Amino acid sequence: MMDKQVEHTEAEIKKRLDEELDGLHYTSADLFLQSALRRNSWKQRVNAWWNTEIELPLIPVAAVCILLIGALLLTRDKTAPEQPLAVDEPRQLIEVGGNTYWKDDYERAVASIADSH
Repeated sequence: MMDKQVEHTEAEIKKRLDEELDGLHYTSADLFLQSALRRNSWKQRVNAWWNTEIELPLIPVAAVCILLIGALLLTRDKTAPEQPLAVDEPRQLIEVGGNTYWKDDYERAVASIADSH
């Protein structure tokens, strides 16, 4: 008896649903079925992959950027050698053997050669 009632209500629900949806028609059913059944080419797959949206959480990304910038700024001064600029005395050019040298560079080179012999 219970089965007959369930079948009877299911039939009534189906009939009522068909009556309510009778006026609605899907106009692009053929186009939808063609696109659903069609296999995508590699170009369409790459295009679909390229157009994917990436969501990045703002707080962790900003924290990482701030830490990287801070680390770069803190280590920047340590990598540069500290040499005072000698601007008190102007450098002099000398000519030796037809070539022109800075006097201090020439004296340093001659001293290193003399020390090695």
